[in-house]
Amino acid sequence: MHMGLLDIDLIISTKNRVTDLLFTLDQVLNVIGLSQKQIYIVDDGSEDGTFSSVKTNYPDIHLFRNEISKGYIYNRNHLMDITSNKLIFSLDDDSHVRSKDDVIEAIDLLSSQTSYGCFSFNPYEQMEEPPTKESLSNNIIEVKSFIGCGHLIKREVVIAVGQYYEPFEFYCEEIDFCIRAFQKGYKTVLKKNLVVHHRIDWNLRQKQTESNLSKGVYG
Repeated sequence: MHMGLLDIDLIISTKNRVTDLLFTLDQVLNVIGLSQKQIYIVDDGSEDGTFSSVKTNYPDIHLFRNEISKGYIYNRNHLMDITSNKLIFSLDDDSHVRSKDDVIEAIDLLSSQTSYGCFSFNPYEQMEEPPTKESLSNNIIEVKSFIGCGHLIKREVVIAVGQYYEPFEFYCEEIDFCIRAFQKGYKTVLKKNLVVHHRIDWNLRQKQTESNLSKGVYG
């Protein structure tokens, strides 16, 4: 079954990264070419004006807000539940895919075999620009799990597998999901030259004093 850009619903869970989020949305709308109506966002109790900024700049985005943070696994489950398109495209608020062609190529790959259930973009978690597409291998490999900051899931897989396991709260939910998908006959694939740029400043991340395991801590 062939799918294209119009078959995507994009989901993002965000907290206190309004500048990063607005950059990501600019990339998604003006570079990838999704419409605002294809985008679903949960503001997870931000205190930096995220909700009003998105509402003002992008009034047709499906925007929700938790007054008290519930954590990104809860939010992703909620967003997957209320969306309906054939493909779920998930990004972090501080990540983006570099081109429309890259997204289309990922969709085409995912569509090419019924056993392909999930696609992971190749993550570059750094502030610096990733290597050019031409300098990276075009190998397609089967992997154990997709990366949370940039992946595609067929809707049929979510229907077959169910949602993320919320008690994990932070981390392990993706590999758990992929294991359950594999048990249902669905593989996760990655193409090395299809990159997601996760714009992380590791110096700042390492200075965080809050536990990464605490619900609502993003980073």
